[in-house]
Amino acid sequence: MMMTRILGIGLCLCLCGGCATLVRGKRQKIHVHTAPTPATLSIDGKTYPTPTTIELERKKPYEATISAPGYRSIIFDLKSQWDGLSMMNILLPGTSITLTTDTLNGADRAFYPLAEIKLAPDPDGKLPALRMVQYRTHLYTQDQYDHIIQQEREDRTRFMGYYTP
Repeated sequence: MMMTRILGIGLCLCLCGGCATLVRGKRQKIHVHTAPTPATLSIDGKTYPTPTTIELERKKPYEATISAPGYRSIIFDLKSQWDGLSMMNILLPGTSITLTTDTLNGADRAFYPLAEIKLAPDPDGKLPALRMVQYRTHLYTQDQYDHIIQQEREDRTRFMGYYTP
């Protein structure tokens, strides 16, 4: 009898999902705003005029392309990041089951919101699409991204509070 109850509770936890799954689900809405407006966002085989709000699965990475006539296209990857909400599962019974469920669903991940994406003029339309890197809320060229990461590595006060040498 006791074993039946334990199996029933475990089955309920598996079917219900973890804390992150229950709180926010497997998908997330992303708002995309560009300058100029309108531009075209191509993602996951679909196109959208900007500004737009799209809904993406949290566990999948996406390649996005933004283009507009007379402007250089931009290509970048949208990847969700683990954000710690699934740690709330520690407070629930069946922690390993709910944590696993959140991880498999992708509910323990989130996309950073995107700042306004600015396209550079290309009146001739001869420039190739510019590959950019999303870091937190902004898009950067690879060189800009590398520079930011290097600065963060050199910043000894980043996680320590105020630092005096």
